[in-house]
Amino acid sequence: GKSSLLNRLIGRGPFAVNDGVDPNTQGLWAARSNKTLFIDSAGLGAFGTSEHMDAKLFGIATLFASMLLYNSRQLVDARQLEYLDLLARRASLFGIRTALHNVEESSSWIAMPPLVWVVQNVASKLSSDGSSSWLQRSAGAQAQLNGAPLLELFPSLRCVLL
Repeated sequence: GKSSLLNRLIGRGPFAVNDGVDPNTQGLWAARSNKTLFIDSAGLGAFGTSEHMDAKLFGIATLFASMLLYNSRQLVDARQLEYLDLLARRASLFGIRTALHNVEESSSWIAMPPLVWVVQNVASKLSSDGSSSWLQRSAGAQAQLNGAPLLELFPSLRCVLL
């Protein structure tokens, strides 16, 4: 899952993993490698976790992120796009409220980081470029149906198949 992916990116194993289906990560965990801070979070949409808690975790992680890796084990579907849009909108509102509250302390504006959607365990004939184009088309189609412009919330949206 997410922790295993981050461990592979770092090249060592600071994040706890297991072979089962029960989650290891609760809340947010961080590890530094060289000059990069990696943040691992509990899974979004997990059993027993509220949408409110998911929004808090996503919002805090987004505020720290210079790049956001969103991990899934299956090809992206409409439900996942809708949920990510909901979480991103809540994170944007959280960021705006934080910026307005601290307007005298900081003149910087809080923006969403680029999003890389990592899809694991997928047998697909799409190339990395093709998967990103496919994700952007899917997000655009979803926006036309629901008025949820995920493409407008993130400065860039890419998809990587593992």
